[in-house]
Amino acid sequence: MSIGYFGPQHFDTRQAMIDYMLPLLEHRVLAIDVETISLTDRRPIGLSIAPSATEAFYITVYPELDQDFPIHILQNPQIRKVFHNSLFDLGALQDCERSNFDDTMIMANLLCLPAKLSDLSLMLDTGNEVHEMKEYLKKGMTTLDLTVNQVGTKCCQDSTATFAIWEQLKDRVDQEYYNVELALVPILLEMSKRGLRIDHEKRLEFLAKYEQDIEYYRDVCTDAGMMNPNSPLQVGHILAKRGNLLPIYRRKNKRSGKWEHKIKTSKEYLGELTDPLAVAIVAYKHATKMKSTYLDPLEGLDRAFTRFHTDAATGRISSTDRNLQNVAEDLRGMFVPDGKVFTAWDASQIELRCLAYLSNDSEMIKIFETGGDIHQETANFLGIDRKIAKNTIFSIIYGAGDKRAAFTAKIQSTQRIRELKEAWFGRFSGAAKWIAQQIEQASEDGYVYTLYGRKLMMPVNERDPSDVVRKAVDYPCQGSAAEIIKRIMIKCQWLPMVLQVHDELIADGDVEDEVRELKLEDVAPFKVPFNIKIMSRWE
Repeated sequence: MSIGYFGPQHFDTRQAMIDYMLPLLEHRVLAIDVETISLTDRRPIGLSIAPSATEAFYITVYPELDQDFPIHILQNPQIRKVFHNSLFDLGALQDCERSNFDDTMIMANLLCLPAKLSDLSLMLDTGNEVHEMKEYLKKGMTTLDLTVNQVGTKCCQDSTATFAIWEQLKDRVDQEYYNVELALVPILLEMSKRGLRIDHEKRLEFLAKYEQDIEYYRDVCTDAGMMNPNSPLQVGHILAKRGNLLPIYRRKNKRSGKWEHKIKTSKEYLGELTDPLAVAIVAYKHATKMKSTYLDPLEGLDRAFTRFHTDAATGRISSTDRNLQNVAEDLRGMFVPDGKVFTAWDASQIELRCLAYLSNDSEMIKIFETGGDIHQETANFLGIDRKIAKNTIFSIIYGAGDKRAAFTAKIQSTQRIRELKEAWFGRFSGAAKWIAQQIEQASEDGYVYTLYGRKLMMPVNERDPSDVVRKAVDYPCQGSAAEIIKRIMIKCQWLPMVLQVHDELIADGDVEDEVRELKLEDVAPFKVPFNIKIMSRWE
C-alpha cells in the first residue's frame, strides 16, 4: 500500500479511501508520526497522519512519495502538527514547516510523566495500542526488512496515541514554559544541520598522538600483569592485589536472569585512587574512547554532525550521534569554521549565580553584583589556591562526598576538605541554609524546582539513597542554568550557531558585535556577564 487507512471505516476502492481522507487532512490539528529506515539512517520510509485518536492514514515515502498525498498539509502553517519527539520527526521531515506544532514528549517531560510513548499512553489510559519497533526488528534488521503493513500499522498506532495524549495534556502544561521548549526545536535542528568542518591534517596529528598514548598506557598495564585494561574483572583483581579496593554492586544478568556481583571500574571510582596504575588505566580508557568515538569515525568526512536533545533529567541540552559536547578539549582544534573564525560566548559562573539567586545569599549576591570572582574570593578568605577553591565550591553544589571532593581538589586529607566546606558555609550562610533545606525537601518530596518553576524529579536509586543528597542542589542549579541558556539561544536564533556546550554557544563567523547588541546579560532575572572570544578553530 502506498496509502493505507487505520481505523473503523471500510473502503471498497482506493479512490473511496482518498476521497474520505482529503477533507480529514484539512483539520486544524493533526498528529504525525514518522518511521525511518533506522535510528542511524534517518531517511523516512513512511509517515502516518491522525486527524483524531481513533483513525489515521499511512503514506509510503520511500522510495518515493505517493502522488495522491497532499504534501501541502505539511507545509501549511495554519495546521497544528502534533509530534511525539519533534526533534526526531521534524529532523526526518525536511519539507515540514516548523512554526506551528506541538510535542507530547516535551509536555510529558515538563509534567514529570514517562517520556516513552508506550509508557505514557498506558499511564494516561488512552486505550490506544502502542508497540516498540524493537518488537518487530531482530538484530541487524531495519524497517526495510518489514512489510509495509507492519510499518504502517505501527506508525498509525503511534500517531493515534499521540493525538489521544495531546488531548489530555495540552491544557495541563505551563504554556509560557512550554513555548520556550518549542521555540528551541527549530534552532537545534538548524544547528544539527550545519555541523562543523573537519581539518583532517590536524585530525591525523591528534590520531598519531593518541595512538602513541594508547600503546604507552597499554604497556604500563601489561607490565603490571593486566592484559586487558577494559576488563572490569582484571582491573579490579590487579588493583586489589596492589592494595586498592573498588566498590562492588549487584546486577541482574539479562541472559541468565541471575544476580551477579560486579566491580565498579568507571573513571569516577578509579579517579579516587592514587595508585599510578589506576591513573594509567583512566588515561588508556580516555585515549581509546576518543580514538574510537571521534578520530577514527571522522576519517573521510567533510563535516561532523550531532543531534541535540532536551530530555535530560535537568532539562539541559544534550548531544548524541556524535556527541560533540563531549569532545576532549585537546581534540577540539580539528574543527574549523567555514568562515575565517568562530565566535564563542559563555555565561560567566552561571550555576553559581543561580545558587546565589535561589538561596538569596547576600554575600554571594554582593560579590557578583560588584563584578567579583566567587572562586577568587573563596580562595582569599580560605587562604588556598583558586583552583582548590573552585573544586571545593563545586563539590558542595554537586554533592560530592568528602573523599571525592578531596581527590578533585587535590587535597590529601578528608578532614581538611571538611574544614574548608565548613568555613565556606560559615561565610555564605544563606547558601548553606538553602542547601540544607533543599536536601530535606528533596528527600521528603522526591522533587525540586528550578528558577523558572520547573519541577524536577529526584532519581530513585535504592542501592544508593545518598544519590538524592547529591542531586538536591545540583538539579535546581544546573536546571536553572539550562533554562537561562535556552532563553539566550532563542534570542540568538538569527545568528549562525553551530554548537552549544553547557554554558557556551559557538557561531560560525565574527558575530561579536551582534552578540553584544543583544544584551544577553539581561535575559535572566539577575545579571549574567558573558565572555566573548574569537577563535580561528575550536578551542
